Amino acid sequence: MRFGRGAGRWGPESSPTSSNRTPQDGDGHRLGPADEGRELGEMVINSPKIRIRLKAYDYRLLDQSTKEIVDTAKRTGARVAGPIPLPTAINKYCVLRSPHVDKKSREQFEIRTHKRLLDILDPTQQTIDALMKLDLAAGVDVEIKL
Repeated sequence: MRFGRGAGRWGPESSPTSSNRTPQDGDGHRLGPADEGRELGEMVINSPKIRIRLKAYDYRLLDQSTKEIVDTAKRTGARVAGPIPLPTAINKYCVLRSPHVDKKSREQFEIRTHKRLLDILDPTQQTIDALMKLDLAAGVDVEIKL
């Protein structure tokens, strides 16, 4: 028997099998604070969400297209998270200036790919129709995930 503060290293308050461990669902995944109220083995159904990823070489076209999408989504009653700027991918190319001589003389070029992420939360059918009819700039690549 110990005297002092607690019941010891493996006493009833601090045993490794006590309830202070993170609970797991039936698949062995840990349940976090976002899963409160969830019983073991239950599935959580997320609210519908549209994730839009935009890429462009020109950041002005990208921001203009992003603004059009956000305005359209808000006008039709959906909530919008973003635009979130993602890291710019920079591809650098080193090219010889002359085809035969002067190996030390080179030119360097780079292409910057700017990216943005948009989440449209709780979209209505009207939101989806308006986004499909939207005409964006030619230099913007759009990826949509449902």
